[in-house]
Amino acid sequence: MSITNAAGKDVYPISSYTYILVYKDEKDATKGKALVDFLWWGIHDGQNFAKELDYAPLPQDIVKRAEAKINSISSGGKPLR
Repeated sequence: MSITNAAGKDVYPISSYTYILVYKDEKDATKGKALVDFLWWGIHDGQNFAKELDYAPLPQDIVKRAEAKINSISSGGKPLR
């Protein structure tokens, strides 16, 4: 999904996402669980801070895609979420 040159009166003309690279199979389950929990917080409760920090909240379809990716992270074959 592109968010560059979006239509609308109050949109940013140039925008981009921030990407985070993580292992699909984390070796350390404890660290992996902490990472998964933080990423989940970031795309849900963390969005409440976006406006006051002059960031745009994530579109709902991007949240759904991120949820699927976060849910696919495991450790030793066991899901971390």
